[in-house]
Formats: sequence, structure tokens, C-alpha cells
Amino acid sequence: DRVSVVFSNGFSIVCNFTSVFLFQRLREGVLRDFERQHRKQENLRLLEQQIALTEQLEMERSKMLMGKESSQ
Repeated sequence: DRVSVVFSNGFSIVCNFTSVFLFQRLREGVLRDFERQHRKQENLRLLEQQIALTEQLEMERSKMLMGKESSQ
């Protein structure tokens, strides 16, 4: 009879720890997904900024080239 009490208590403890462990892993996964989405949004913002700066640089270069051609 003691064996069954020990076994059932042990089984209950293992189930509880397993449940807590799985919950923590699930929560960590959600947090990683949130961080990944945040990094993706930040990368897209930086890419858009780089595209705008590249366009601005190309416009300034073409203006400089036109200025050099007209002065010659």
C-alpha cells in the first residue's frame, strides 16, 4: 500500500514538473517569436532608410555630373 502511495505521489510530482517545464518552453517560444518579429520590423525600417539614402545619393551624383558637363 505504501508503494502505491509513493508511486502515485512520485507520478504526480513528475507530471507537475513536466507541465511547468513545457509551459516555460512555450512561453520562451512566444518571447523568441516576439523578438524575431521586432528584429524583422527594425531590419525593414533600416532597409527602407538605406534605400532612401541611396536614392538621395544617386540624385546628388547625377546633379554633380550634370553640373560638370554644363561647365565644360
